[in-house]
Amino acid sequence: MTKFLVFNTTFLPHQGGIDNYINNLIKYTDHNVKVICFIKENNDEDGIISIFEYFKIPTKLGGILLRFDLITSIIVLVYFYLNKNKLNSDILLVRHPVFYPLVYFNKKIAFVIATILPDYMATALKDASFIRKIYLSLRILFFKYAEKKLVKHSNVFTLSNNMKNEVLKNYKEVLKNEVIVSYPGINRDRFTYSLKEINRKQIDLVTVCRLSKEKNIELILKAISENPNLFLTIVGDGPNKKKLVNMVDELKIQKKVKFEGFSNKVEVFLKNADIFVLPSTYEGFGHVYLEAMATGKPCIALDASFGYKVASNEIIKPLYNGELINNNSNSLSNAINKITCSDEIYAEYSLNALNFSEKFNWNNHLEKIEKSISKERE
Repeated sequence: MTKFLVFNTTFLPHQGGIDNYINNLIKYTDHNVKVICFIKENNDEDGIISIFEYFKIPTKLGGILLRFDLITSIIVLVYFYLNKNKLNSDILLVRHPVFYPLVYFNKKIAFVIATILPDYMATALKDASFIRKIYLSLRILFFKYAEKKLVKHSNVFTLSNNMKNEVLKNYKEVLKNEVIVSYPGINRDRFTYSLKEINRKQIDLVTVCRLSKEKNIELILKAISENPNLFLTIVGDGPNKKKLVNMVDELKIQKKVKFEGFSNKVEVFLKNADIFVLPSTYEGFGHVYLEAMATGKPCIALDASFGYKVASNEIIKPLYNGELINNNSNSLSNAINKITCSDEIYAEYSLNALNFSEKFNWNNHLEKIEKSISKERE
């Protein structure tokens, strides 16, 4: 059995995102997966190693240090110099460029890219204060260097063709191997199918995400304010929450929108909804679309063909398992009406969503990485 050693800055699965991806690799594959991170949840789960704990760095101080990427990379370098035996695994799977010093210790590295981090961080520059712009600009420069180093000296994988194209666009000149797309999987024990009966007087939408600017939740709120039969549950938290709460107040839709915060029971909210909506303007893959589909929920997202850096076109097939829209509330409302225009059509969307989600498997994800690296070694 192949041993995977997975690296990320944090291991906080309840917050979703990359941390949840890693948790799925541990729990829902047949492979031996261990994790090295800086900050982890307070649990005694085997195989989760905290570098900060090794250096006796308190969690609060560790959170501050993570803001200074060069320092954390130096800590990585020192840690692995002192613990070279920790790298005794078949494949090292890296999810964050701050771990680029690993290239000095091992050549069996799978760099799985969810987003081009410098590009993602650049989206926050526009609204940042002068001091924060300087700070973000320095981080972007560092991440460009670190990502380039990892891309050059590792086997590169992405979770979507969209992100593969972004990698080629940014790093084609240093790539030594082919960029391989390996789609993620779904935990089918957790996300189970149920066909919900539609009440057209109250169509329940749900979105699950980090509440940040690129998730574009404002678009859903605008559609809610324009349609008396639409209601929304927002599962997640983040820096944009206050702005969204204020928008709900301004639009006077407090009775139609619920903020649920972070939840370990995302599947409950997905099951209770009619349609899943996440109109991100930037999304490396969008694993939550698959989770929603596994519960039978048609999905709505922005159409990548309009120029958005999203992988929605690889997941959502119009008139089949959901709809793709332009970035305006009329387009969103029309998509909802199309999906819910009759019980028969909604049921067809729902079953198609389930069938599409069944193509995705966590074991297949790791096996594709394993086979690609084995092929490169031959």
